[in-house]
Amino acid sequence: MKTLKRNDYKSLHLATTEAFIGESLEDKVRRTTASKEPIEAISPMIYTERKDGVKPEYNIRTDKWDVAQQAMTTISQGVRQKRTERMNAKTDTATATNSEVNVQK
Repeated sequence: MKTLKRNDYKSLHLATTEAFIGESLEDKVRRTTASKEPIEAISPMIYTERKDGVKPEYNIRTDKWDVAQQAMTTISQGVRQKRTERMNAKTDTATATNSEVNVQK
């Protein structure tokens, strides 16, 4: 294993960024409340009406396996349908070319 010397590090061309101290959460909250700016929603708001209940895709107690299994069943049915359509199209063209053969009696 080769050990690097002090001068070898210059040839590695490692790019660095300038470090800076970010704004703390407390300072950001103070600034936003003082200037009365609207609060930025970084993540999408997941809100459902109480009468609708909790949607399974947002419920942390939902068994995700069932949701994934239903999605995969839907996808496989679509793939199977496309495959049968292609097979039917091939057989239609094959029968059309076979019917044009002239047989002498």
